[in-house]
Amino acid sequence: MDDELRRRANSYGTFKVPSVEDLVMMKIMGREKDLKDAVKLLRLVSDFDYLRRRAEEAGLLKELRKAAARAGVKI
Repeated sequence: MDDELRRRANSYGTFKVPSVEDLVMMKIMGREKDLKDAVKLLRLVSDFDYLRRRAEEAGLLKELRKAAARAGVKI
């Protein structure tokens, strides 16, 4: 987990939960089932600039665009 991901995480007591945008990134790296989860999560994203930047840095922009198209979300 990098510093930016930690800063954006939500805290619930002693637990840290990644932001929706970071969950999408984790999901687009995974299996087909994970991609289906990413499609659902994309409907909850509020910071598309951050998500696009992170996908580009990770070399996953193509996968993000694919998931966004399935979700009917404009990236």
